[in-house]
Amino acid sequence: MALVSGRCPNCGGEPQLDDSEEKGFCVYCGSLIQVRDAVTKLKVELSGNVKVDGVTEKAKLKDAAQSLWDMGKFSEAAGNWHRVTKIDPTDGEAYVGLCKFQLKNLAEDYKKSAIDVESWDEKVVTENANYLMAKKYATAGKFAEIEKQYKNFSAPIKAEQKKIKAEKAAQKAKDERFSTIMGTTVIFFMIATFVVMLYIGFVVDGVETAGGLAWLFIGGALVALIGGGIGGSIIGAIIAFILSFFD
Repeated sequence: MALVSGRCPNCGGEPQLDDSEEKGFCVYCGSLIQVRDAVTKLKVELSGNVKVDGVTEKAKLKDAAQSLWDMGKFSEAAGNWHRVTKIDPTDGEAYVGLCKFQLKNLAEDYKKSAIDVESWDEKVVTENANYLMAKKYATAGKFAEIEKQYKNFSAPIKAEQKKIKAEKAAQKAKDERFSTIMGTTVIFFMIATFVVMLYIGFVVDGVETAGGLAWLFIGGALVALIGGGIGGSIIGAIIAFILSFFD
């Protein structure tokens, strides 16, 4: 296994890829990319580039990145911004550009319903390396652009999360009310069953002895074990009726 540099077609980054694998992940944007295509793309770019040392190269890359962005060639623009960070790891504008690209892709995923809103965590953005570097090195004005873009992107997601949370809370309250009603119903029918047993024991069979009463209480206990409710009440009454003959 050997690691080789490639060009990510999605963010323009230069991830290190395993040349023994057919596919690999870009460490910068997380995209699954074809290793051979990524390596070939980088080689073609390098063979056609005229290298200019220092600040001149950095300035040209930044100008080119902005021009590409304005033309709608977002991946190519991100690639140039990434190359700027290789030349100058403290260039805040380049990190701002990479953040813009990430937020643009996330916004498109959201429109396509490709984002799981319920489990969405803003740390995907706020703890991203490019975001943190932009926060550290970009001017306040440039970083404010990213903050505004992120706020516009995350607002509908947070609204959906709030709605989902409210719906779950309402369903939980509904379930709890149902459980309370069912519990009350069970208690009612158990009491009704006990009354029926008393009627059967004292009126129908004339049970008067302590033994007969004991059988009645045993019947009530069996009702509780069976689970209460209408079915339990009927079964309990039948059991009590049968047991009363054994007094």
